[in-house]
Amino acid sequence: MPISLQVTYMYPQLANLAPGPLKALANAAETYLVQALGREISSGTKTQTFTGKNQTYLWLTATPVSAVTSVVSNGNTLDVTALHWDAEGRLTRQNKGFWNQLLGWDPGISNIVVTYTSDGLDQNTQDMLIGAVMTWMLDMQNKSSVASSESIGDYSYTLNTAFMKGLPPYISTLIQPYRVYTAG
Repeated sequence: MPISLQVTYMYPQLANLAPGPLKALANAAETYLVQALGREISSGTKTQTFTGKNQTYLWLTATPVSAVTSVVSNGNTLDVTALHWDAEGRLTRQNKGFWNQLLGWDPGISNIVVTYTSDGLDQNTQDMLIGAVMTWMLDMQNKSSVASSESIGDYSYTLNTAFMKGLPPYISTLIQPYRVYTAG
């Protein structure tokens, strides 16, 4: 399960769900979150394919990176001890000289495959992010898109669900620091 039971303390409305629906909602929320962030959030072995453009760095997205185990470029396995990587996911072909003297990565289309180990986000952060998306999904599920307005006497309420698309601003702000941006 991508979340711990502590998520129900952060988001009490999730405590009312049975274990099956809670797990299903958590899996859906994690899938949505991974898509929105452009990166994996769990720890483990990751494999990422890159298109070489003679760039100086390759950026591994599932940070923090704890080890690089294999790099294959144009079918040739590179010696990982000759490479330099850091926890932020920056991978270079050599770590000597100035940044403009670093070797570029071989040009090609999907020609570089990197296998590495990621520590992933800590459990509290995963609970916070996945729980926020879960509550948003639960709220969207509970809102009826059929009735968009209601009037009882002087009281009037309008909910325009037809234009509810994407994450609400409070969740976008929450996930912003964990989002991966790539230059085309």
